[in-house]
Amino acid sequence: MVLSVFASELNPYYNLFEEDEYNMLKISKGTGNYKRRQDAPKVYAIDGAMYIINTSSLLSNSSFADFACKRKILNSHTYNIDLDTLDDWNFAEYLIKYNLIEKQG
Repeated sequence: MVLSVFASELNPYYNLFEEDEYNMLKISKGTGNYKRRQDAPKVYAIDGAMYIINTSSLLSNSSFADFACKRKILNSHTYNIDLDTLDDWNFAEYLIKYNLIEKQG
């Protein structure tokens, strides 16, 4: 499987927290013990622009976690905009209307 990704600014090894049973924040389990964010391993977030997989593999697995994945690193803020909500759509129209992004296609 090949996924398009971007380097994530939020790193689960360093700066993601969960609430405990007392509603207190604690660092997420399994994140490692890093004193500086620069020492934590680099992580990537899926940007949703590209998923390449053969159909039989997709149908025979229940989760993306079951796949060995290769990555194609994109700068998602430059090359695509997620259109998951009406606000996302309105923002994309605004960017196009005022020539803040290049029209494609």
